[in-house]
Amino acid sequence: MTLLAVGDNQTKAGPPVRAVDSDSGDTLTYSISDADAGSGHAGLFTIDSATGQILRKVGTNRGVYRVRVSVSDDGFDTDDSDTATVDVTIHVTSAGQSWHESHWYPSSSVTAGDGSANDWFGVSVDADDEVIVVGAPFADGGVHVGPGDWGGGTTGTGAAYVFDAGSGLQLARLDSPSAENRGWFGWNVEVVGDLIFVAASQETVSGVSGVGQVHVFTKPVGGWADTSSATATLRPGPTSAPGNGGSGLGAVAFGEGLAVSDDGNTVAVGARYWEKVDSLDRDPARMNGDGAVFVFTKAASA
Repeated sequence: MTLLAVGDNQTKAGPPVRAVDSDSGDTLTYSISDADAGSGHAGLFTIDSATGQILRKVGTNRGVYRVRVSVSDDGFDTDDSDTATVDVTIHVTSAGQSWHESHWYPSSSVTAGDGSANDWFGVSVDADDEVIVVGAPFADGGVHVGPGDWGGGTTGTGAAYVFDAGSGLQLARLDSPSAENRGWFGWNVEVVGDLIFVAASQETVSGVSGVGQVHVFTKPVGGWADTSSATATLRPGPTSAPGNGGSGLGAVAFGEGLAVSDDGNTVAVGARYWEKVDSLDRDPARMNGDGAVFVFTKAASA
């Protein structure tokens, strides 16, 4: 019998460990133990005795662990061994989540400390190894004032909440510098390193409602706190579409799409109602929905 350890990845605690047995009729049984005597690593993981899939237990800290996997069969082979062992190195990249080959089991949940009905807490969420950011675009309102899709009949200035990824404790509530009712602050959120991007896709720009903008927050020296304020704001370029009152801006819903590069230096923002500038008589209500994605690149000196 031969044991083969498959390479580890970041979406499982450990890989399935496969066995090759010359007698295909045997039933194989897997077990797990410490590779290094007294390390206690094996106690942090479980192994499916039928498949060899290694699962880490909830709360296992980030780190590198070594375990020993053994497999035995239920028959007697004349041409190879009845047991085999292999040492497996497991890289745990984040704590608090128990992974399975096809799905994962939630280990905890987070809620806003000042949340209320109709806040739409969780309509957007992003996370890294340090924090979880959750958008609630109708916080501080949450009152239905009439019919409407996509929150059209809901009030509130909106908020984005920052939680510690390990403990789930709320670190901060981020607010829009505009504090605009029904500005949809929190409709989209992204976290990259020390930067948090929060889209307010219906906020007023230059007196035109529904334009939308994206606020950028930089982690303060002392860490995220309720007093954290935006350090930059991204806005769309002019549309010059008919019906915009000559302002060069329209209700383009800038921020309904949001993506940020891994280094935080490139930001792409979708504006689904932006209209092309051409000779056609565009719809004054901007319902043609040409759409555009605005790409922002951080200056080298910024």
